[in-house]
Amino acid sequence: MRRNNVRLEIPKSCLTMLNEFEASESDSPPPPPQSVRIGRLVHSVKALNAITASLPAAYGWRFITADNFTKLYEARARGGASIAELNTLYWRDMLATIEANTVMSVWRMVDICQSAFRCIEEDAIVASAILARSALESSVQFVQDARTFAASLEQVMQADLRANIGHSSELEQYLLQTVYASKQADADEIYRPKNILTVLRNIAKIAKDEPLEEQYEILCEVTHPNFLGRSIYVAGAEADPSTGSELRTISPQNGLATERLLRSILWTLSWAIEAQATSTHLVQGAVRDFVGILPPKSSSLK
Repeated sequence: MRRNNVRLEIPKSCLTMLNEFEASESDSPPPPPQSVRIGRLVHSVKALNAITASLPAAYGWRFITADNFTKLYEARARGGASIAELNTLYWRDMLATIEANTVMSVWRMVDICQSAFRCIEEDAIVASAILARSALESSVQFVQDARTFAASLEQVMQADLRANIGHSSELEQYLLQTVYASKQADADEIYRPKNILTVLRNIAKIAKDEPLEEQYEILCEVTHPNFLGRSIYVAGAEADPSTGSELRTISPQNGLATERLLRSILWTLSWAIEAQATSTHLVQGAVRDFVGILPPKSSSLK
C-alpha cells in the first residue's frame, strides 16, 4: 500500500557515513568541494521535506484535452466572453498543468531518493548509483523546466491581460515536450523530449562551480555494464613482483571502489534534492505572482 506521508528520511547508517566522511577530512581544512556538497545533504532533505509537508495528500488536477479546450474556448468567445475572461480561462488551464507537473516532480524525486537511501543502507551500492543517476536526470530536467516556466510567465505578465490576448504557443509546445514527454514508438513527434544529456550540459553551464557532468559520467559508468560498476566486487589485490601481476580477490561484498562510488552517490543525491527544492520554490513563486495579475474569474468560467 502506498504511503500517505510523503517525505525523505535519511537512514541512520547514511548519517553515520556522513559523519565519518566529515571526520576523516577535519584535519585538512578547507574541505574539498565534493565534501561540502555531501555535507549539505541533511539541509537539502529538510528543504524538500518542507515542500512535501505543504502539499495535499491528493492533488486535484483539472485536466482537459487540447481539442476539448479549443471547443470550450471558442464557445466562450462566441458567447461574448471578454478578453480578460478568455485570458483567465486559458492561463488557469496552463497554470494547472505547470502546478500538477511540479507536484508530480517533487513526489518522483522523493520516491527515487528514498529508494536510493534504502539501497545505501542495505549496501546495494550499484543499485543506489543507478537511482542517484535517475535523481540527477530528473532534477536537471526540472531545473530547466522551472527556469522556462518562470521566464515565460514573467514575459506574459508584462502584457495587459484585460485588453490583449496573451497566449504563448512556445510555452504550450514546451509543456507538451516535458509534462507529456514520451519516447515510446507510437508517441507523436510533439511529445519527444530533449536529450537529457543536452539538458544536463545546459544546467552545468549555469551551475559552473558544480561538477555535474563529472559526477553524471561516473554514475553512467556504473549504470552501464562497464568495468566501474563491476569493480566494486574487487575486494582486494595482492601484487606478485616476480611476474608483475597481481591476484585480485573478487567477492559479492562491497570492495575497493565502494567509498569512491558512495561519495559520488551522496554528492548527487544532495545536489539533486536541493536543486529540486529550489526550483520548486521558483515555480511556486512564479505561479503565485501570475495568478495575482489575472483578471478575476467570472461565474461563467467555473
